Amino acid sequence: MDFTDVDPDRWSAKDITRLVDAGLMSGYPDGTFKPEQGITREEYASGISRLTFQMCLLYKGLIDKILPAVFLIYRNDGGLGTGFYITADGYIITAKHVVTGATSFTAIDNDQDNRPLTLIAVSDTHDLALLKSDYAVPAYLTIAKDNPYQGKHIAVIGCPKGYIDSVTQGVVSYPQRPEEPFSDLHQAFQTDAAINPGNSGGPAVDGNGEAVGVAVWKLSDVSVDNMAFCVRNDAVREFLAVNGVTV
Repeated sequence: MDFTDVDPDRWSAKDITRLVDAGLMSGYPDGTFKPEQGITREEYASGISRLTFQMCLLYKGLIDKILPAVFLIYRNDGGLGTGFYITADGYIITAKHVVTGATSFTAIDNDQDNRPLTLIAVSDTHDLALLKSDYAVPAYLTIAKDNPYQGKHIAVIGCPKGYIDSVTQGVVSYPQRPEEPFSDLHQAFQTDAAINPGNSGGPAVDGNGEAVGVAVWKLSDVSVDNMAFCVRNDAVREFLAVNGVTV
């Protein structure tokens, strides 16, 4: 924490540092904190929203219900991605680029339970693919009906670099962005939640434990941090409806 107007010897400095590090408070764009200025309702709501989201994930046990539905996808050529169950009978969503160019796919979870997957369909317009497993489904995620909004708190679940059950948190920075660079199709949202290679195809979930998006890409320029993109839930629903899957 480095705010120009907060004296490190000030009685509140350590509390400010602790809450900023926990993501429950933030300073102003000009690099100040204004410790003597009253908190606004917007700031209060933002902080409480961030706290309650973390409580939903941890204390309501949502994360324990979500993780069994998400797994590593291993391609026959050694490539990796993430997928997640969206129905009780084994339908799976992932990103189209996770399956493109491969001929066979295996689901692997933290118990090292390997399950062959069948590719059912890829989208003509979105970075989405549909697979199927004939094995028992440990859990599945509901696709949210309400579209994400700016400032909504989310968690991205996936297998970056093959590390299963990785969770990052952030907010929806902007609710309607291009699905890929320079695309005219604006059915993705931007988030500051970290997304890394291997996360592709994993769910972005909200405080209800529902999938509001599918992680697909990020800006990887060395001068850019945490600009990542997820296909929105409305696009996922459209894709599933075209392929006869009811969620």
